[in-house]
Amino acid sequence: MKRQITALLIFATTLCVLIGSCSNKIPEVVSVFGVKLDKSSMGLAVGESRKLTATVEPKNATDKGVSWESDNDPVAKVDQDGNVTGISKGRAKITVITDDSGHKATCDVGVVEIPVEKVTLDHDKIELNIDNPYQFSWTIFPDGASIKEVEFSSSDESVVRCADKPLGLIYPTKIGVATITVTTVGTDKDDKQCKAECEVTVK
Repeated sequence: MKRQITALLIFATTLCVLIGSCSNKIPEVVSVFGVKLDKSSMGLAVGESRKLTATVEPKNATDKGVSWESDNDPVAKVDQDGNVTGISKGRAKITVITDDSGHKATCDVGVVEIPVEKVTLDHDKIELNIDNPYQFSWTIFPDGASIKEVEFSSSDESVVRCADKPLGLIYPTKIGVATITVTTVGTDKDDKQCKAECEVTVK
């Protein structure tokens, strides 16, 4: 009987030790040993955004946190989600860095400008009464042109005046004829600004 009791006590003690060691076990830390990007190079147009995806290795790493940086922010910027935006023509290097151990991966980014091909106005001739303003609409081609800003001017401000805001609004002020011109800020492939005109007759 004593042997049985002793054996039971030894078993119970061993079980308690095992349970205690399990409950106090420290989780295993899996260190990062590398990081990869889904692209090693990428092209962007000015104003275009694309996302880079980072994969931290190993897959079961404890700390998968990363940070992002660009070596040329005036050309391409990157946010902390890996979204890269083209700012101006040129080249930049985007780098992802692991929080654990500082491993790095890079992507070379080339940013280009898509030139304007032409600009059009909704009218090439129009008749207006004095003090009857008109708002022009315009279209720049191609739709993906990098620089879409335009400027308006009048050949005779005494007849038709262009408003500063909103852009494209004109005010007929005197009987006569004036030509309204819209000019692109961006240039075409020959580095020339594109223009469209409308003849405005004020009566």
